[in-house]
Amino acid sequence: MTGVQTCALPICFPVTIKPLTNSSRIYIDYGNKTLDSKYVSSQPKIDEILRDAGWEVPYWTTNFYPGMAHCENDWASRLFVPLMFLLGK
Repeated sequence: MTGVQTCALPICFPVTIKPLTNSSRIYIDYGNKTLDSKYVSSQPKIDEILRDAGWEVPYWTTNFYPGMAHCENDWASRLFVPLMFLLGK
C-alpha cells in the first residue's frame, strides 16, 4: 500500500487504501470500553477515508458494540461476525 499516513487519529491510517480486487475485504469492529473507547470518536473519520477511497458494502464494514471492551472475552463473543464477513457469508 502506498499513500500518505494520517496520525491525527489514535492510530496511523493510510489515506489511500484502495480496494485491490472484489475479494479484498476490511472488517473493523470496536466497543466503547477500555482501549476501544479511544476509537469511538475517530471511527467516523476512518469510515469516511474508506468511503472516499472507494470501499463499499459488502467489501468493508464497521461494527460498533456498545458495552464491549478490547479483550479476549468480548472478542470471543463475536468472533463469528468477522469470520462470516471475511469468508463472504
